[in-house]
Amino acid sequence: NTLNMDKAIEQVFKAFNHLAREIQVYLFSGVVIAVNALIIDYFYYNSTLLAFIQTHNLTIPVAIVLYLIGQFCMAFFYTILEWTKVDKKINKILKFAYSVDSKSLPKLYRINPELYLHFVERYIILTMMRWTLSAACFINLIIDIIVIFNKDFHWQFLLTTIVFGTGTITFYLLTTRTENDYADRINSLKDDQ
Repeated sequence: NTLNMDKAIEQVFKAFNHLAREIQVYLFSGVVIAVNALIIDYFYYNSTLLAFIQTHNLTIPVAIVLYLIGQFCMAFFYTILEWTKVDKKINKILKFAYSVDSKSLPKLYRINPELYLHFVERYIILTMMRWTLSAACFINLIIDIIVIFNKDFHWQFLLTTIVFGTGTITFYLLTTRTENDYADRINSLKDDQ
């Protein structure tokens, strides 16, 4: 009976971890896009979008849309950076040289699941979260530049555009730094085995 209870707790813990990872990686970046949409809505459309969401009680559909936007952010950066191999060129310029032997990951997990989850899984989630946040900031930057050239000037809106531009670079650099640390961690765990 205690064994069944332990397994049930373990399954709940796994489900919670999966949900927390989805929120960190995808929902946060969707929220960043939504914040920019609300800023544009405020300055140029008298908050009509926010009023529509509130009057039609669209909280759950909006949360689902934000999650899907986060998925789009991941796909967008994959297409323009990884698929084209631009990220490799950027990393070479930044002198971030790292490689991860992904074949060793299952072995590391089998040997010590707790250590794997604590270090490796943490780095993977952190890297993906920063990657999608950088993508969200970059998408916002593009949208904001288009808006700036087609709408009335507001210095506050220009300031948010600068913040998103800075966020794009900062989160990208943090992503590459985390990947570098992640590769070092994998290699040190392999060496310890």
